Amino acid sequence: GLVGSEMCIRDSSISAQSIEVKKSWMDILREHPHSKWICQWMSELPAVEECCQFLYQGKSKGVSDGSYLKRKDLCSAAWIIQFNHHLNIRGGGIVPGPAGSSNAYQGELGGILGQLLIIYTLEKVQPPTTPYEICIACDGESALYRSLQATPEDFTSTNRSFDLISQIMDLKEKIFGTIIPIHVKGHQDLSLIHI
Repeated sequence: GLVGSEMCIRDSSISAQSIEVKKSWMDILREHPHSKWICQWMSELPAVEECCQFLYQGKSKGVSDGSYLKRKDLCSAAWIIQFNHHLNIRGGGIVPGPAGSSNAYQGELGGILGQLLIIYTLEKVQPPTTPYEICIACDGESALYRSLQATPEDFTSTNRSFDLISQIMDLKEKIFGTIIPIHVKGHQDLSLIHI
């Protein structure tokens, strides 16, 4: 007879190509072409399952802000998604672009893109089973509504910031949850506590 360590059972119906390796949250994030700059710095993600639980219960909210330094022709974006009172992820980076193209609008769009990218990657790792909503807040009213409420037919490649707006629209279409845009007054808005 065969001794246990010598016994080998082969199943010809299983091939190496049919074994799907589950990607991590960070693997999916890194696949996005803008992740290198919009997540240039980022806090460590808490447990994905816990983040998704609060996100899919509609208890999460996001906010971002962009800034522009004219003398250096540089804009940046920062974002945060708050899952509950103690659980959040935040990040940001320098928004790339050709010389002379930087402006505050680009920074605001970068922050919105960062928020959507986090939501999208969480959904890819642990897909939602029921509809949910998340409020996305920004003090750049034009950037917020033009990118989150417009349709692809509203834009052409000649529009200002077409590259960022098209990426935001693409992610928004891929996200199962409903994105609720909220305009805030930024640093001076005390009503942020209630969104």
